[in-house]
Amino acid sequence: MFTATLHKTIRQIPRPSWDAFFPGDAEGWAYYAACEDAPSAGFDVDYVAVSNAHDKIVAVAPVFHTRHELYASVSGPIRKALDAVARRIPKFLSLGLTGIGSPQVDRCHIGVDATLSPADKTAALAALVATVDQGARARGHKLLAVKDLEDTAAPEIGEALVGLGFAKIKSLPNAYLDLPYPSWDAFLAAQSRSDRRYFTRKERTLDRLRLEYREEIGDLSPRLHALYEQTRDQSKGDYGGFETLHPDYFDAVKRHCGDRAQFMLCWLGDELVGFQLLMLGDTELSGKVIGMNYAVARELNLYFININQAIRLAILKRIPHIRMGNTAYSVKMVYGARLAPHWIFFKHRSAAVNALLRRLAPLIDYERNDPDLQKIRAAQAKAEGANTPSK
Repeated sequence: MFTATLHKTIRQIPRPSWDAFFPGDAEGWAYYAACEDAPSAGFDVDYVAVSNAHDKIVAVAPVFHTRHELYASVSGPIRKALDAVARRIPKFLSLGLTGIGSPQVDRCHIGVDATLSPADKTAALAALVATVDQGARARGHKLLAVKDLEDTAAPEIGEALVGLGFAKIKSLPNAYLDLPYPSWDAFLAAQSRSDRRYFTRKERTLDRLRLEYREEIGDLSPRLHALYEQTRDQSKGDYGGFETLHPDYFDAVKRHCGDRAQFMLCWLGDELVGFQLLMLGDTELSGKVIGMNYAVARELNLYFININQAIRLAILKRIPHIRMGNTAYSVKMVYGARLAPHWIFFKHRSAAVNALLRRLAPLIDYERNDPDLQKIRAAQAKAEGANTPSK
């Protein structure tokens, strides 16, 4: 009933067909076309489309192929021990991986026609996974995964994956900030007195900076990339190629996405000291990429200024919430962000290895291994314990 095909470029799938599955999403067909022009190193990409008997596309998804360290999320002494093992036996913990999703998007764009019956949705997804599996076999990859499937995705997607033999672990959640406010002042007024003073205090350096939104970034792309690399070096986690960006990424995104891509630049005199790339959708603003010069970033409170400006822009554009990303959770929680769970589904072709991976799943759980999240979860558990009445 359903036929699935792999395509080497998203340009082989009609733009209206793709975007119909993700209406109003800033990271639509145009964004994936930009990523093709500026691919992440170490990844090959495909796109899968499922058609019915009348040649109507009823499901789509991006696909990536790479080699992946299974313990990328692990830190501390265990990480050092596993690094030592990997040096002695390079292929033991590094496997060929084919994944549904994208290395350049922090959620999984699996689209399924909502008008299909439940049985047909399951069948379409089964055809999609089977074709991805064929692509994996052609490359000699034995590990299949689905990267960053949101809890808010259609429940039949996760159910179908479990039915197809996939196990799952938690990926890093995304921080969302809801903005039911008519103005920045209204947002501040809704905060506690201490938080209101905190946010205002963080902007005391604004008079030293010049903030600019540009329609074109001109020759700034190399400087943006260098600032992003500085920020990536500050990260407590190391997720390898999933965090790298091609030097032409910013030019490509602006060229393909137009006004959907907004660059906010922070200047200290004539020096570019920070920026953020904001992707504007119809119902959400995504804080996509941030970069800062850490010689002055903390002194100037650049991180907070970037967040505050993103909030102002979202309110101005009447965009109801911001997708703030999956880093620096402790800061975002101060703003009142909520954490939306994401999942990684995985399946190894070898039954024995698959059983081993299921046993190791708690160890490589991304949420469990993020230092910021560990502190937040511990604080939440302590607060819940304090609020639980004793028997």
